[in-house]
Amino acid sequence: MFEDYLQRIVGFLETMGVTAYTDERLGIYLDGKKISGSAQCIHKNRVMYHCTLLFSANLDVLHTVLKGKSDELESIPGLKNIRAVPSVPSEVVNLNCFLDVSVNIKRFIHLLFHYFLIEDEKNSIYHFSRKDLAAIELLKVEKYANEDWIHHRVTLKKI
Repeated sequence: MFEDYLQRIVGFLETMGVTAYTDERLGIYLDGKKISGSAQCIHKNRVMYHCTLLFSANLDVLHTVLKGKSDELESIPGLKNIRAVPSVPSEVVNLNCFLDVSVNIKRFIHLLFHYFLIEDEKNSIYHFSRKDLAAIELLKVEKYANEDWIHHRVTLKKI
């Protein structure tokens, strides 16, 4: 089931002229380097799936952050109770290196959303109502764009 969602991302990349492939851990790769990881679950007959797309990160900073010391992570209260699949280190690359130089992040996002809107119509996938979109925007503003939520782990380290 989750592979279907993953293949939709790969299908989008193909429309951009990028030939990507997946692995058994549901990652997406270009020339042997990872550009995407994903997470998914099924809860109360609903599927939640999300994936990243590494577009134009500072890879030096990314490597530094990902080398976090496990003893520092273990000191965060409640972290031991989190059920997650351990990360497997992979060599990564920015997706924008494989795209036409005229495709910046804003254009990429526009094309991605357009692709999925068309795909959703073909597959009769649920469309958000105006009320849904308003609730999503409110949640974004009140929670997910809140500096305290974004930097929650930093706050926990200070405890």
